[in-house]
Amino acid sequence: MAQKVLRFTQDMAAAREEVARLGGRVIHQFSSVVFVAELPDETDITALTASSEEPTQPLDEISELAVIAWTTAAEEKRSRLEAAPSPTEGLSWDTPGYEPPREFGTPIAEAAWAFTDTEDVQKSTGTPTSRYLIGSVAVGIVMVSRNTGAEVLTDAERLKIIQEVQEGLDWLAGVEPRAKVSFVYDIRPITVSSAPGPYAGVTEAYERYERDWRDAALATMGYAVLAELDISSTRMICGQVSTQTGHTWPSSPNTHLTISLTLSSKK
Repeated sequence: MAQKVLRFTQDMAAAREEVARLGGRVIHQFSSVVFVAELPDETDITALTASSEEPTQPLDEISELAVIAWTTAAEEKRSRLEAAPSPTEGLSWDTPGYEPPREFGTPIAEAAWAFTDTEDVQKSTGTPTSRYLIGSVAVGIVMVSRNTGAEVLTDAERLKIIQEVQEGLDWLAGVEPRAKVSFVYDIRPITVSSAPGPYAGVTEAYERYERDWRDAALATMGYAVLAELDISSTRMICGQVSTQTGHTWPSSPNTHLTISLTLSSKK
């Protein structure tokens, strides 16, 4: 068994080395000063010297957001465990009124895949990412908000976005322990002044609702405005996430890079 602990450090390299020496791994690195480690149950957490249970210096906005999201999710999970079981708990997959999980690798799944639009399937960022997760994984999260109106992302909504990403990646980290996946986050809250679509004179379905909003977000991050449906700036963002989180491709035989770019907006 293992325990997950939220830790703070001023020397991430030393903190990671200490965790590994104790037989654990860093699962989430939210910023250069905050991480979550998975350690054997018998580990004496108080004996850790390269990290602390509480921050030793004031946290920046992104670090604090990630910490609040993680601790809030942990508290909610404890509450659910203490509450009465859900009336749906234990139901079989074929219970009337419920849908079973999606199938992969079965004849039914293969038949469904044959009807998938291959043009959409082949779309890619064009970056040297991996089809599987192993070792250190960079994760870019871009949260786009408008500066006024109903499209403003509230603090609670930003928190929920980070929390959902954390929970999903935390599950992924435990699917195959031998992969020793460690997620390194690059979180960027972006504010734009563009009004949401539809935009006059634009016929393409996605561009009609996304063009001004997307281009303003890219410009805020320092990227050129794109031609219609061009994804070159997406490639550059992926590359920058790679650089800022200290990754190269490949960086070592057992450290691969997969960039997950999440564009979250309220429109």
